[in-house]
Amino acid sequence: MVDWKKIEMWGEYALRKLGYEDVHHARPSKQKRGGRWYTASNDVWGCIDLMGTSDALPERRVQVCQTSGVSKHRRAIEMVHWNRGGIRTEALLIEIWEYRKLGFRVHRYHGLYVGDRHWTVLPELIPIE
Repeated sequence: MVDWKKIEMWGEYALRKLGYEDVHHARPSKQKRGGRWYTASNDVWGCIDLMGTSDALPERRVQVCQTSGVSKHRRAIEMVHWNRGGIRTEALLIEIWEYRKLGFRVHRYHGLYVGDRHWTVLPELIPIE
């Protein structure tokens, strides 16, 4: 069984290792409704788990998922209009990090507008340490 809390922490650690000084991790929140506890996602824009910033590197926004969730997360990312509000898109990396036993396989998004489907799967894995 996959421990997603641990895998997202590995993703956060990998971002720091890549040189990102400031990493935001969207952690789920617990809410009580009608006497029962529920876990609610706090993903940024409904599709981003981790955000890394650095003065020397482009801003990086990452969704961490398993292989079976890649298509679903690709569609969620494609439904966000990334080129608005003065965001410098040339200094922005939007990625899905697909969990594998040996590391994260990176799917990089190149679209700017809702519905764009421009993706590249990078050949190298980001190691999990």
